[in-house]
Amino acid sequence: MAALLLVSIVGTVFAACPNSTPPDQVNRDGCDSRQLGNTTTYEECAAACCDDYQCVSWNWDSNLDATRRPAACKVAGTACCWLKSCDGPKNSVPCGGAKNCTSWSGTSGHPTPPPPSPPCPPGQTCFHNQGTREGVTKSYDCAVRTHAWEFAKTTLPQRGSFRTAYDALQLQACGAPTPPEFDKFIPPTYPTPSTGHLVYADPNAVVGGDGSQAKPFRTLEAAVDAAGELSGPVTIMLHSGTYHTSGVTLTTKHSGLTITNINGGDAVISGAVPVASDKAKWTHVSSNTWKLDTSGQGLPTEYGLRVGTRRGIRAKWPNGDPETASAFCVIPLGSIASPGVYLPGSGVCETYPQYFPRLHDPINTTEEWWAYPEDWPGTFWHDADGVHPKSIGGYGPFFYSAGGVCSGRTPSHGYWCSANNPRAEVGQHNIDPPGGFFYGDVLPQAAKYSNPRGAIVHARGGSMPYFSYQCVVTNVSDGKIFFDPAIGCDQGGPTPYTPGKAWDWFIENVKEECDSPMEYFYDVEEEALYFTFNGTDTPTGDEDFYLTRTKVLFNISGTMDDPVQNVTIRGLTLRDAAYTYLGTTEADRHWLPSEGDWALQRSGAITMEGASGIHIDQNQITRVDGNGIFLGGYTRKVKITRNDFNWIGDSAMAAFGWTSECLNANCSVRLPAKVGPDGRGGEQPRGTYVGGNLVREIGIWQKQSSAWFQALSAQNIFESNVFFNG
Repeated sequence: MAALLLVSIVGTVFAACPNSTPPDQVNRDGCDSRQLGNTTTYEECAAACCDDYQCVSWNWDSNLDATRRPAACKVAGTACCWLKSCDGPKNSVPCGGAKNCTSWSGTSGHPTPPPPSPPCPPGQTCFHNQGTREGVTKSYDCAVRTHAWEFAKTTLPQRGSFRTAYDALQLQACGAPTPPEFDKFIPPTYPTPSTGHLVYADPNAVVGGDGSQAKPFRTLEAAVDAAGELSGPVTIMLHSGTYHTSGVTLTTKHSGLTITNINGGDAVISGAVPVASDKAKWTHVSSNTWKLDTSGQGLPTEYGLRVGTRRGIRAKWPNGDPETASAFCVIPLGSIASPGVYLPGSGVCETYPQYFPRLHDPINTTEEWWAYPEDWPGTFWHDADGVHPKSIGGYGPFFYSAGGVCSGRTPSHGYWCSANNPRAEVGQHNIDPPGGFFYGDVLPQAAKYSNPRGAIVHARGGSMPYFSYQCVVTNVSDGKIFFDPAIGCDQGGPTPYTPGKAWDWFIENVKEECDSPMEYFYDVEEEALYFTFNGTDTPTGDEDFYLTRTKVLFNISGTMDDPVQNVTIRGLTLRDAAYTYLGTTEADRHWLPSEGDWALQRSGAITMEGASGIHIDQNQITRVDGNGIFLGGYTRKVKITRNDFNWIGDSAMAAFGWTSECLNANCSVRLPAKVGPDGRGGEQPRGTYVGGNLVREIGIWQKQSSAWFQALSAQNIFESNVFFNG
């Protein structure tokens, strides 16, 4: 879940459909039953609900039993399929005579739009999606916002007038004077160390340097390699400029190392590689879309584009910038499970696809493990009770599973792999990743996609609206878009394949959709970059393009018995780390940390495991496409202080430890990883200090994100941090 979630719960409204046989009910969450008053038949009743713009979801079920089976109706005792898309037939079909009856459609109209705002008077600035509860006066609202702004300025005085917080609080609408300048990251200046070894690097230096002040290395990698061969304290001094890195690993031989800027210079560590542009290599495709021949450059095959320092928009439908859309969604006050509403220009589709299940091993091939108090003599276990069901939140027996719906994936084990997991048993969650969807009316142009393999579908949904999933397309045929069964669709515990709960979505990385300014598509086979320019702009040969390639910029890697110690990274800008939401490499495998609804990749732009005394201080971490900083396994006394995190793809900071492989005290039964019930071995992030950081604009890709996430981590301290726009 998000770091902060305000929730209001309202009751469910039920209305009887007239003249239905048997007399069933329509479950219409938040809908007004009077809107069905003029219907006289079952079909009219169904169509009226589907046509109703305010009707979020509905289910025709005479029993409304606990299993909530995927049937939209019952006619004369015969179970029927879910309603077709609202853009298609608005009636139900008995399962015995319908096609695709094993598939479910969650489509039942559009989410409730936010109430129209009164027009803003000329010359005034009004709130936009202010999120304030009804009944709160503007004067009170503005007083609270102003207090929050003043508190933020006191908490982080280095931000000055804190224009970014002022804008996030929409204080313009309160009439507060607008600060004249934006607060931004300014690299601090440090004195040159008077002791130890100094190793210099300059990205503009000539090749063949020796790391001296007169002949600096040209790359970060060369400086780090040289530092590892020196004894005693070592400081790598980085001149201003951009260091395009494939990633560096710091091991125990780097203990005591400091990496810093020189004299407050803007030293940038980037995970992207420059794209060479030559005006003669551009050819016109259509409208404002052009193609750049990049053959011979050896560009990465998994990529994101940077245009200068901005994210490019990977060719998508519907059009819209995922980074700067006015809002991802507005969740109406009502229910935590409400699908919410996207505002115009957000670039998502609200006509929901009809998904079909992914093929996987039969459920009887699932391996399950249970542990009970008697398996761990002398330990204290909480018993399950009426408030805490078994195996949830540490109550009752321990549960783990492998295979089943996780077959063919990496890792192939976790709490949610078995449909018999205890949370599903008590009706809270289930898991069954989708195999794809029928594109039909929702994406008819898919039939003309020339090579859709590698396209990515982003879908918000699952059991709760704050999930988002990314699924990789393998092919399009027979009216279906198929997802890769081994990669993607695993970014959360519960599944996106829940009737009526796989909500807003978009598809990206499709050549034919490269048609809007700042959109791009990189054709790996053709070695060509397609780009749509703004307005009447055309290629000049001076384009400032970069493709991301590196997922982990700094990997601080030791062991619990032999940790990397006392490394400091300070005064730098870290940016352009590549996507990690698909799970294609070790850096971005998604693990299930518990019976909770999170899944998490064990990596960040800075990744550390087996480390102690690490200090990440006064850096800017910006436009990285995964996590900002990740602490895994054994870490102790890590300090993350005075950093500026902004425009982060996932979470800003995350800590995720290990337990042990043992299922029981004598370890006669071992689990497939260090995920058992016993965490006393200490292989977790502990004693982390997080202080004085600014975290803003996070969760660009993964909506289930946070300023700080932790699982199997303890004894951490948080002080004087400011978080907003998450």
